[in-house]
Formats: sequence, C-alpha cells, structure tokens
Amino acid sequence: GNAVARNRAKRLVREIFRRHRARFPVGLDLVVIVRAGTHLLSYVELEREVLEVSHLVAARARAAGPARDPSPRDPSHPSHPSHPSHRG
Repeated sequence: GNAVARNRAKRLVREIFRRHRARFPVGLDLVVIVRAGTHLLSYVELEREVLEVSHLVAARARAAGPARDPSPRDPSHPSHPSHPSHRG
C-alpha cells in the first residue's frame, strides 16, 4: 500500500543521509519531501538524486552564513534582557 511505499522511501533517504553525512553542513536541519514514484527508484538512483542536491544545499548554507542562536541567550533575540525591545 501507500504506507509501505512511503516507509521504504523514508528508509532509503535516511540511509543515504547517514552514509553521506559529511556532504551536508553540520547543524543544518533539512526537510525532505519525496515525490510520487520515489519508491520505484533503486537505491543507487535515489542516492544519485540526493547527492546531486547535496551540492546545492551546501552552497546555499555557505551563502547564508553561520546560523544564529535563536534562543533568549542570544542578545539579538527580543526576549534577551539587553535587547532594546525587551519588555521583561
């Protein structure tokens, strides 16, 4: 059924990311949306697709620069006591 196909696609994508973790920026959260028919691809075909995208992901992450801490420990966060808009 559909659930079986979705689960197979998810397992394959997770395994590809696990094996090629070094190709993706550290600390980056990715959302992968598989398209209809993904479950019909072989592991090698899906791996090729994911690795092609890995170059784009790495380039965009470099262009975006380092991630900032969105927590209140970050002085630029509005809830931090030193932020000008803080209403503590």
